[in-house]
Amino acid sequence: MQVRQWWRARAVDDDTRLDAQELLLHCLDVRRSSFYMMQNQQLSCEQLNWLDNQWLERVKGRPLPYILGRAWFWGMSLRVSADVLIPRPDTEVLVRALLDLDLPSQAKVADLGTGSAAIALAAALERPQWCLIGVDQSELALQIARQNVHDLAPGRVHLVRGSWFGPLRPQSLDVVVSNPPYLAPDDPHLVDLGDEPRSALVAEDQGFADLFELIQTAPAYLRPRGWLLLEHGWQQGEAVNQAFRNAGWQCVRTLTDLAARDRVSLGQWHG
Repeated sequence: MQVRQWWRARAVDDDTRLDAQELLLHCLDVRRSSFYMMQNQQLSCEQLNWLDNQWLERVKGRPLPYILGRAWFWGMSLRVSADVLIPRPDTEVLVRALLDLDLPSQAKVADLGTGSAAIALAAALERPQWCLIGVDQSELALQIARQNVHDLAPGRVHLVRGSWFGPLRPQSLDVVVSNPPYLAPDDPHLVDLGDEPRSALVAEDQGFADLFELIQTAPAYLRPRGWLLLEHGWQQGEAVNQAFRNAGWQCVRTLTDLAARDRVSLGQWHG
């Protein structure tokens, strides 16, 4: 079977067309720019078996990044597995907010719940002079993060195992950034997220428990005028913003994602 035959048989709409193309690019180990020049290439039996098996997984609902073991974020190709969340474009709002802060030239930044280290690596590539720490309680997630750091920014992100601020020294950080669990245990979106680690998605108190804990705990670990940046659900912006204010944070604001929905809240600690 030719490449174009396999592709056309599965490309029934825009979504399936892109998914089938991504699988073919991975299988053939070629760049997108070369794809259309390979339309007449014959697929081997081994390639066909792999493609058909992976397509079946995709049809069953398994996310394409987990099938390929790769996800794109901030222009980086990151390794991913079912032990880490798939990085989303919305999280780039968090990265942009971090990069826009007026920070010391050698700022010390901690990414809590780092997962694949997507946020920390984006910052490392944009601000090579910063000291970056990624913290995660999952050793399996840290194994993926270590591979990504090795591939993309060797030695630039220090990874440690622990829960939130556990491994960190008080008053040692200029910024804390986190995309914590923020879905309620009964959130209907969980039906479509069954392949992703539940511990990285779900929090008690209707999804607010970890968000509120970070807001309350972060001041003890920040240097004077340090910042906390949190990603949250699009319906949580008002409550998170108010929690910042109630806890005594200054310069509090909430930023929107590409769909103009509340996505990131941040504040500065003056003490």
